[in-house]
Amino acid sequence: SVYVRPEWRKKGIGTELVTKVIAKHIMLGRKMEDIYLLTLDSDSDNTVGWYETLGFRITKDIPPSMDLEMAAGGIITKFLGSNLVCMRGDGTKNKEQRMR
Repeated sequence: SVYVRPEWRKKGIGTELVTKVIAKHIMLGRKMEDIYLLTLDSDSDNTVGWYETLGFRITKDIPPSMDLEMAAGGIITKFLGSNLVCMRGDGTKNKEQRMR
């Protein structure tokens, strides 16, 4: 997940960071659908929507190596009034669509 301090948001910093990491991943011959992330889904922000614009979709198909992190994070985030969700790169979008 990416965190940008509130005073620096809406300036494209997070988007640039994520798109550059994705571009490097693709350049190395890897697939977008190999990328998973955990983030909060809450009513107070649109983090899930932001990741969706970058080519990610919520998935229930969580890799076994993320099970513990998902379980522990899920318990902690319930106390914060949020839900922890797993997102996966959507390989159906082409590179130009992801980079917009």
